[in-house]
Amino acid sequence: MIGRTHVERLIATKNVADDPRLHFEIEPTALFSAIRNERAGGERLLGYYHSHPVGPPAPSKHDIAQASVDNRIWLIIGVGRVAAWMFTDANEFSAIDVIITD
Repeated sequence: MIGRTHVERLIATKNVADDPRLHFEIEPTALFSAIRNERAGGERLLGYYHSHPVGPPAPSKHDIAQASVDNRIWLIIGVGRVAAWMFTDANEFSAIDVIITD
């Protein structure tokens, strides 16, 4: 999820997890490119998004194990809902509000 102060666009990347049906891992080249662009003064990498096609939009055990405190949003699309999360210093996810505008 890319933007200056709010999400302006999404960049779809390949899921390179060993078993992409069960886990997600952002393709490193795309992730590093977004980080380099941000550090050069471009748009910010505001967060990441993925889906839980057969479950709720809540962080899984795998999500928790992969997360780090980087002040970025985790948007999860689940069955019938979307939820946003931030990983905290307490090594847990905290729900945050999602506001969708045109």
